[in-house]
Amino acid sequence: MKNMEIYTKETISYLKGIEKSLKNYQGIVYVIEYGDAVKIGYTKNPYQRYMSLRRNARYGESVIGRIAISSIHTNYKENEKLLHNMFAANRKQNTELFSIPFDECVSQVNSIDNITFEDRSDELDKKGEAFTGFMKDYTMG
Repeated sequence: MKNMEIYTKETISYLKGIEKSLKNYQGIVYVIEYGDAVKIGYTKNPYQRYMSLRRNARYGESVIGRIAISSIHTNYKENEKLLHNMFAANRKQNTELFSIPFDECVSQVNSIDNITFEDRSDELDKKGEAFTGFMKDYTMG
């Protein structure tokens, strides 16, 4: 996945800037250290997602640690599925967690060669604008 960026409790506030830089249709894939496991997911709001998981983990016995995030891209949902499939053998039954150490997971993710980071946001914006124009014309006659 080409070097996911790792953030710690001390540097987590930098994710706020990443959230602000995201355009429509863009997101990131993340790996979060969740106790002795990891959670692999996607989001358009990495700081908010991290803080939400951290609050929820307090009620259990898990501690949220570091978060690794991908570069910004538009096919983030597909890439998350690819990672879930890649680590399927490590999935904790009936959870969204994977039994693999954070550093090992991030290392394996960084070594993936067959993953792409598309940025089709401009193209998708144009399609959205065209659809909105069509709907305005249709409803206003």
